[in-house]
Amino acid sequence: MLQASRMLSSIALVLSLLSCSQGFQSLQHSQRGLHLQVSPSPAIRLSLSSSASDLLTADDGTIATWNTPSGQTVTLIGTAHLSKKSNEQVKQVIEKCQPNIVMVELDPARLSRIGINSVDDIQLEVVTSEDIELPNQPPQPWYWLALNLFAQVARKFLTGMYNSASKDMKNNDGGGGEFLAAIRSAEACPNCHKLILGDRDSVTTIRRTFQLAIESGNPFALWGKFSEANQQEMDEMQRQVQQELGADGKEVDSGELQVAMMERLKSDSDLRDRLFAKLEQEVPEFTQAFLKERDYIMGQAIGRELTQDPSVKQVVAVVGLAHVPGIQAHLEGMFSK
Repeated sequence: MLQASRMLSSIALVLSLLSCSQGFQSLQHSQRGLHLQVSPSPAIRLSLSSSASDLLTADDGTIATWNTPSGQTVTLIGTAHLSKKSNEQVKQVIEKCQPNIVMVELDPARLSRIGINSVDDIQLEVVTSEDIELPNQPPQPWYWLALNLFAQVARKFLTGMYNSASKDMKNNDGGGGEFLAAIRSAEACPNCHKLILGDRDSVTTIRRTFQLAIESGNPFALWGKFSEANQQEMDEMQRQVQQELGADGKEVDSGELQVAMMERLKSDSDLRDRLFAKLEQEVPEFTQAFLKERDYIMGQAIGRELTQDPSVKQVVAVVGLAHVPGIQAHLEGMFSK
């Protein structure tokens, strides 16, 4: 039981960062003709925003900026979905940047999880990415209904895992608190007039993961491969962090330990590179559906607003740290054509 609990805690920590390797390599996995390039090189250069760099205690790569040829600025804030520090950072950066548009890594169905009943309760114009399709959109498989039912069950399981981790970490904001902070900060920002719910529905993402796993020929091994891919590395990190916290002989609380591990994952780019290079190698179906396809959709959602409204000067996007390099690469590709 203890082993299973430790494994689930490690998975929750990894999922909250979602492949947050700044040098995350291009995902070349292709299914049914789908081929999306996440990054043009093994390492994408991320530059700190001059308007927000003073909010960081160190160059930890959680904030990146990109400018269109016409001078529009996109500030990408990379977060960990269970980190209170990320919540505070989001508030401060939006207040400092005073954006015209804010984009969050949510879809309308997930608003209720952060305490917002519907888009009608948001005091901004709201647009979504629901009409954005992937290139060579994969056809709906004949077993779609069964796949959809399974995805619904899997989402409830993942939500429960997040909630449990939030409780253990004494995070009253819960998973995704940075998105609520972003929305409320955008509502309070006099320059901001629009909110983009830029992500696709989470059930669709889970369904796509299992569809890809079925097409790869070994769907039942997916969870095992994912949970085992980095367990040894996570166990070693836990040992090191626990040793550091208990250096003065005090007993280490499990919640305190998980918070410290979360912040270690955020700050240690080498560790993140190792973790997610292994994940990409062992579970390409997961990285394709959870990272690559969503990077494309969120990048398209931002780029569309920049193109349609040249008067927009500043966009702030709040996404899991994993998505920062892929979204930036997609925007660079959109505006270089």
